[in-house]
Amino acid sequence: MLYSYSPNSRDVHETDVGKRGWEISQALDPIVPSHLDPFQQQGSRFRRCHHAYLYFHVVRRRIPVPGDALQYQEIEIRWGVQEMARAVGKFRAAWARRLPQLPCPVKFEQDRVWCRSAESKRSEEIWDQDHVPQTAPEIWPAIEAEALGKESSTTKNVPTLSAVVFREDEEGNCYTEPLMLSQ
Repeated sequence: MLYSYSPNSRDVHETDVGKRGWEISQALDPIVPSHLDPFQQQGSRFRRCHHAYLYFHVVRRRIPVPGDALQYQEIEIRWGVQEMARAVGKFRAAWARRLPQLPCPVKFEQDRVWCRSAESKRSEEIWDQDHVPQTAPEIWPAIEAEALGKESSTTKNVPTLSAVVFREDEEGNCYTEPLMLSQ
């Protein structure tokens, strides 16, 4: 899967823009080994609420503690369909300015992020839906499913919960449950 999209990171890193981007990335956000990364160290405690843990961490820039809530509105603000369409549009414009020699590997259509397949040719592009949830209608069902103890549905994208709250069991493992307003 590493090189299933085209152009891939190896193609970009070989360009002057890619080399400079890597330098800036390393200066601003150096690689932290997994065994020293608090997010990775705590991950096993959040197996029952992996999606909520991941997105909470991105939104709040910290690890959740019992009693913290994650709201649908936070996911919608960051990964709403219109926001993602704008973000992908900006990405495509920057790509066209800085890497015109390479076809852009992403596009936004049908309210989804699509990635250009490595099997594509300039004359015949093949697009696959990104396998990682990218928009709120894809992300929130997985978070709800964890809180409700159900399988996530990719077809039911209408939220039924407005928020989930993190809890901890007796062994110190975290899970989420629907946030009840009376609590």
